[in-house]
Amino acid sequence: MNIKLANRVKKLIDPTVEDSLKLASKPGVISLAGGIPNPELFPIEEINLSLKKLLKNDEKKVLQYSQTAGISELRKIIARYYSNKWKKKISLDEVLITTGSQQALDLLGKAFLEKGDCVITENPTYFVALSAFNGYEVQYKTVQLKENSIDIKQLESHLIEKREKIKFIYSIPTFQNPSGNCWSEDARNKVIRLISKYKCLLIEDDPYSELYFGNESPKNLVVYDHRESIIYLGTFSKTFCPGLRIGYVIGSKELIKKLSLIKQGMDLHSPTFSQYLIYEFIKNEQTFNIHLNKIRQYYKEKCQYMIWCLNKYLKNKATWTNPQGGIFIWLTISGVDCRELYQKAIVYGLAFMPGYPFYANQPQLDTIRLTFATATNEEIKKGIIILRDLLNKKA
Repeated sequence: MNIKLANRVKKLIDPTVEDSLKLASKPGVISLAGGIPNPELFPIEEINLSLKKLLKNDEKKVLQYSQTAGISELRKIIARYYSNKWKKKISLDEVLITTGSQQALDLLGKAFLEKGDCVITENPTYFVALSAFNGYEVQYKTVQLKENSIDIKQLESHLIEKREKIKFIYSIPTFQNPSGNCWSEDARNKVIRLISKYKCLLIEDDPYSELYFGNESPKNLVVYDHRESIIYLGTFSKTFCPGLRIGYVIGSKELIKKLSLIKQGMDLHSPTFSQYLIYEFIKNEQTFNIHLNKIRQYYKEKCQYMIWCLNKYLKNKATWTNPQGGIFIWLTISGVDCRELYQKAIVYGLAFMPGYPFYANQPQLDTIRLTFATATNEEIKKGIIILRDLLNKKA
């Protein structure tokens, strides 16, 4: 049978990315590739207690259909948390529960994007966001990352040049995937001034801001915005358990109503049971904060160890970012095609993410993304030594 797919399907992400991640999951392979949390950090004991409570007291409610926008209990607690964090009132009707923040990206694509529209992204950026937007046959303008910032002049140039075609800016300003980059307060203020000046919408994708290594998380862009020009995306995948598939959108009441209607046609609602399980866990603020502090300390120590290994074994062979949160480090290995390096590394039992899928337009082939989230210290050390040895062979 000749299956004729829509043209937009041809622009979906390169299948070699999925193939790479499959290779990374093979037994015996040291994986510094997948952007996944460490399952050893899942609060299993607390989850078991929550499960028993839910199935004893609320079994019919938690196993039933629920409203498209999400259960009110979870939306209320999210609204209260961000009202306190941002020091601005967020209501229940400004929160939409989604099936992971990935669904939120697709919802926003459906809501805003037409064929030929322009999206501004950081360069590099999260490749699965590109996959979500590519389905709507869009064009991209990219803004180069700088240390603790983006190229503000380049951003303004794009806003001037493509003003009528730009639907939104997509950004991960805090501990970005793939680079770990985090915008400074000055950079955040400058970006807010630009989107205010040019009346442009910005999506703040924020999976990693709770995974800070210092004393507190950087302020979200929403805090600086007084025009409601920010759509905020959050998730429990990195702070709780990704398999529950629960994320959320915070935006204007009007936007949330529209997104709810679109979501209704996609999956009716996100899993009721997952929503109640998360609510049961996070409603105890002290328990949730203890859990967050535990995972912050763990990832901080892992990051510091990987940086130590990079300094010991790859000094003068590569440059890398030094993130202050999140789970990623971004390497540049000048003059090396890291697609070829990846194929050789797999033979020696090492997997990482080549950098090329993270570019919306012209890829930079001498880059790779490493994650320190799931590997042991021994695996991290062995993995970096394999990289060193492969680069020595190329020299």
